[in-house]
Amino acid sequence: MAHEISEAARQDLDEIWDFLHSHFNDVSARKILGEIEQAFLVLGRFPLAGRTRDHDLGKGLRSFAAGDHIVIYRAGPMGPTILRMIHGSRDMDRIFSNDV
Repeated sequence: MAHEISEAARQDLDEIWDFLHSHFNDVSARKILGEIEQAFLVLGRFPLAGRTRDHDLGKGLRSFAAGDHIVIYRAGPMGPTILRMIHGSRDMDRIFSNDV
């Protein structure tokens, strides 16, 4: 199954790249983005692999770890929709109180 990436998730990827590229080298940045892309592939094949987040982030939301980042997505009949990529140290409750 394929996956869809929301506009907010695309923006997250751009911001992750910008941060990594400015603070580390290209090799490190590509490695971390590769971990995130690998998570997308896993979720495309196994959309229910992540844990449910109904209780804290919102009904129907799931999360899946990709290195230090958390992929937030919604599993659907045509595959997962990737909603956000958030570093694990960030306050997801605050982010999702205004999001999704």
